[in-house]
Amino acid sequence: MVLHGVNRRMENVTLLSEVLGPMVHERLSTRCEQSVQLQQCWDEILPPQLADKCRIDEFSTGVMKVMVDGPGYMHELRLCKEELRSELNAAVSGVKIKEIKLSIGK
Repeated sequence: MVLHGVNRRMENVTLLSEVLGPMVHERLSTRCEQSVQLQQCWDEILPPQLADKCRIDEFSTGVMKVMVDGPGYMHELRLCKEELRSELNAAVSGVKIKEIKLSIGK
């Protein structure tokens, strides 16, 4: 019977989820931990006058996008963004920020 042969072949099949599941989970867990560490470090090193006015919106492929509440705060952040980038790279293991992009928004 055809089904019997299919069942025998299925004995040697490994589900993709069994192979990739743990790897994906580990990668996502690591990225989540890095995001939390990045946010915590950002909150600690950001100058107090900018803390409530600038927030990380996204971090992907080395580019950290930051939303800023207004042009005055954007100007202040531009003045210190390279220093912030260096401090964040030094403080957060496994994160390499190549660029900080600023946008006005809420």
